[in-house]
Amino acid sequence: MNPSTEPHICPKLPIMVAAVLFLFSALTLVPQVNMPAFLFLNSTFSLLPDAFWAHITNLGDTLQAIALFSIIMYKRPDFVISTLLWGLVCALIIQGFKHGLDLPRPNVALDHSLFHLIGEGRDSPSMPSGHTATGMFFVALLATTSQSTKAFLAWVGLGVLVGLSRVAIGVHWPADVAVGAFVGWITGFYGQQLTQKWFGDYRQYKTLTKALVFLPFICIPYLLWGYELSYSDLFFVAESKGLFLAISVLGTLIYLRNLLPQKTN
Repeated sequence: MNPSTEPHICPKLPIMVAAVLFLFSALTLVPQVNMPAFLFLNSTFSLLPDAFWAHITNLGDTLQAIALFSIIMYKRPDFVISTLLWGLVCALIIQGFKHGLDLPRPNVALDHSLFHLIGEGRDSPSMPSGHTATGMFFVALLATTSQSTKAFLAWVGLGVLVGLSRVAIGVHWPADVAVGAFVGWITGFYGQQLTQKWFGDYRQYKTLTKALVFLPFICIPYLLWGYELSYSDLFFVAESKGLFLAISVLGTLIYLRNLLPQKTN
């Protein structure tokens, strides 16, 4: 895609997404809404297999997201810049609120007989959802490349699905998901726009592209030694670790190939 080409979507659509996420954040922060919404959604989502939600929620895992992105980053060094810069901003906001508010997760606050819990649960602070923020951050980067409204909404929908999986698993409240999605969207979509504004045409950064070979490469040792995906006892979740290892290796090979001199006719 020509980086100067503007996506063929309504210019107001990204703002509308941010506005909807903000409104849902405000609405679900009301306790009288948050808990009933959690119980209803968690019960409804339990109709689908646990393994489905486990695979979806792992898309919000930072290492897994980087592994997936590694196969396209060599063509988009501006994505790498945004990941390093705005991804850090996103993480600092999420962790700052998490430890500043120190709110309990549903699996800590509620009796487990009241809802469907997948896995052992988590006891770290609840608000906002880090998996949701990570998932939404990366799909927001991809949404900036959308050439149609359908593609744009598909990326947004994937980010929302990652967030809903956290409710389905029973480790986050709807408010956690809504706030995490809002933070991920703002830092991802608008952060990427600032990256393009500040750095201009990313095709001129060939040296930067070559220097960033370490990004997919760093996933490999973590995936080889000691790193376990969440809910690895469920169908094919543990085995999918090998898939993401293969993707990381492929991403590294693509980078290394990019180091070789290009043939000219």
